[in-house]
Amino acid sequence: KASPLDVLQDALFTSLNSARRTTERTDNLWELHQNCMLSPTEREILRFMSNGYSMPQIAVQLERNIKTIRAHKFNVMSKLGVSSDAGLLDAADILLYLRAGDATALQHRV
Repeated sequence: KASPLDVLQDALFTSLNSARRTTERTDNLWELHQNCMLSPTEREILRFMSNGYSMPQIAVQLERNIKTIRAHKFNVMSKLGVSSDAGLLDAADILLYLRAGDATALQHRV
């Protein structure tokens, strides 16, 4: 017969495992939602920003007016729910990290 401590440990382990799986599913849904929300141009601008490009440099690279680039940046910030450049770069890092993790996972499956 299992001791009360063993029963408690098993219950705690089961509960924590369930919470972890729920969190992973939520994170995956969040990533999918964010990637679907951003237009290809917005994702491209986010990539340039995460690589250290300034707004004028991005405008030159994409052959667009600086005001257009700023409008896209504002839209990205609104969609991701951030209010600063630091928050935007953090969100970009998370999205790029998750995407890189997906690529690694796909490589391991093959």
